[in-house]
Amino acid sequence: MTDLDIFCNFHKCRKRLNTTAWVTSCSHAFCEEDGNRAFSDSNNNECPACNTRLPNKYDVVKVDLNPSQQFRSMVLAGLRPEIVIEIAHRAIAFWNYQVYMEHVYQTKCNEVSRENLSQMEQYYEHVVAKLKTQVQSYGRKLENMKKELQGQIDRAAELMDRINEKQRENNELHAMYESLKRTQLKYMKENQVPNSMQIRTKQQSKHQYSVGPRTLDEMVNDALKVPETIVQQSPRYKEKPQEAFEFKPVTPTTTVRKQFLDPCYIRKKQKIQMSENQKA
Repeated sequence: MTDLDIFCNFHKCRKRLNTTAWVTSCSHAFCEEDGNRAFSDSNNNECPACNTRLPNKYDVVKVDLNPSQQFRSMVLAGLRPEIVIEIAHRAIAFWNYQVYMEHVYQTKCNEVSRENLSQMEQYYEHVVAKLKTQVQSYGRKLENMKKELQGQIDRAAELMDRINEKQRENNELHAMYESLKRTQLKYMKENQVPNSMQIRTKQQSKHQYSVGPRTLDEMVNDALKVPETIVQQSPRYKEKPQEAFEFKPVTPTTTVRKQFLDPCYIRKKQKIQMSENQKA
């Protein structure tokens, strides 16, 4: 197999010819398969490459491309030199034409390949430019998403700090609540009424005994009810019965009123003052 070989001129075959070939008077060559198929009818031969009619006997010939030494020594034996030279000239012309046609074919293929390559380069340059634009766009989106993510992380950290601060405040409030609760329970234990007094009070309420006035107004009303016998025994009643008794009630102060209603008022007031002094 060398660069001097010829190729099948059938456009769908293009096989390298190195054993046998069908050659035509129109300077075309075909492989054995395409030649057998195209030239099976000897009366109606037509070149598959140029559609030239081949009616004569030697218009289509099947040749051996690797003839034996005996054939080479005998095929031109006895012919005059000018005939041998003419035959050789025509054979070389046929081969030159085949080489030229192959060169034209390969040049055309190269041109088509270059055009396709140029089109592919333009297409892929456009694709690459588009991809670069998309990459830049995605890069900007990625940067924006990173910034947004960092903002979300900072916001989450800030919210976590707020939650921790609220948790600390909640713990402090819970501790204050527990302290106040213990203080209240301690105060209630210290100031609770003895069981014997509670029992006596329950028995009195059971027998509907009146311990005394329940409010300051009742106490004032009871004080205004002076017995008639005491009024009549006074010296002023004998002189002026209408002026014998004159009761002038005095309105008690707020402290006295609260102390009367709550016997533990003074102690509570002292504790409040002590706590305010400690805070100050």
